[in-house]
Amino acid sequence: MQACKKEQKIADQYMLQFLTICVDGCGGDKNILETMYQEAKAQGEEDQILSATDSWGDNPIHKASTHGHPNVLQWILDKWKEVGKEV
Repeated sequence: MQACKKEQKIADQYMLQFLTICVDGCGGDKNILETMYQEAKAQGEEDQILSATDSWGDNPIHKASTHGHPNVLQWILDKWKEVGKEV
């Protein structure tokens, strides 16, 4: 039971960090997004980034668009395409 809670905490951590970056825009540095994605992937949690949603149901595309970060939006779209996820 304890292991499940730890795994959920890691997944939540990636989701929260990624959604925050989508809001903040990461200063135009796509490497931040890629680094976070690769760290999550190494833990088997990459889907937590690609499928992240907040309490309102907004996903990374919503966040990047709403907050005016085209570089983040483009990275998300490119990554979704790369992994075969439909946009």
